[in-house]
Amino acid sequence: RNPPAPRPPVDARPTRFSVSRVAMLIRDPYAVYAQDILKLKPLAPVAEAPGPSQRGTAIHKAVELYELGDAKDNLLSLITTELAKTGMTAPEITLSKPLWGRAVQAFLDWRASRKDKVSDIKLEIDGELTFEISGRSYRLTATADRIERLKDGTLAIVDFKTGAPKTVK
Repeated sequence: RNPPAPRPPVDARPTRFSVSRVAMLIRDPYAVYAQDILKLKPLAPVAEAPGPSQRGTAIHKAVELYELGDAKDNLLSLITTELAKTGMTAPEITLSKPLWGRAVQAFLDWRASRKDKVSDIKLEIDGELTFEISGRSYRLTATADRIERLKDGTLAIVDFKTGAPKTVK
């Protein structure tokens, strides 16, 4: 018996991918097939605690608020506030505070080490690249967490990660 080999019509195949979606396409093409062709979406378990994606989004939001200078709080306070908005419980936040405290200090140290090299900073910048393969147009999109214009005229594109590195599958 042959294994499944879905081959949707070319016109039904997606033509727009985020950079993270390309990573999913490489790691698990059937997930992309299920979501984009079959239009299937996984259901979240009932009363599920916030997962890595929600935590990562909360941390990114806190860093963005801190960098924009709109907030009166320190970065750790912003993180705990954003984590609470995800539905994370007070005991879970209390337990994770030492971890985030160390991460905040590492971020602030990193930021201070770059101060003399950076002339301008932009946050959460969207970009896209359109290209053609076999006569079909494709669009690749991405959002940079931070783009720094360095004093030497070059750019540094920074993508913050808040979880464990991906494992090889």
